[in-house]
Amino acid sequence: MLSNFTEIVLFFGEIFRYVMLRGGVSMSKMDKLMDAVLKQNPNLRFDDLCKVLITLGYEQCQPNSGSSHYTFRKFGCTPITIPRHTPINKAYISLVKRALQVYLEEDQG
Repeated sequence: MLSNFTEIVLFFGEIFRYVMLRGGVSMSKMDKLMDAVLKQNPNLRFDDLCKVLITLGYEQCQPNSGSSHYTFRKFGCTPITIPRHTPINKAYISLVKRALQVYLEEDQG
């Protein structure tokens, strides 16, 4: 009985590890994305900025009544509003860059 239980636990552990490695954005992709934000790459998309902000702990608030502007909120930080347009204006990339810089400074300090 105990060996069956152990096998089940190991099996689910493997599944959990697989899901964590394959689901979402891998760490190397996130590092590249953050690097692109810090370099203010003009080819960044709205979804890229969303992924970075959510990783930094911001909560995405969807617009009401058909607005294309999404607001990202984090306790103790100024809200960041980004329109879902293509291409993304460099000013919005700068806002995310500043939030990332603050996050990295807090992480190191």
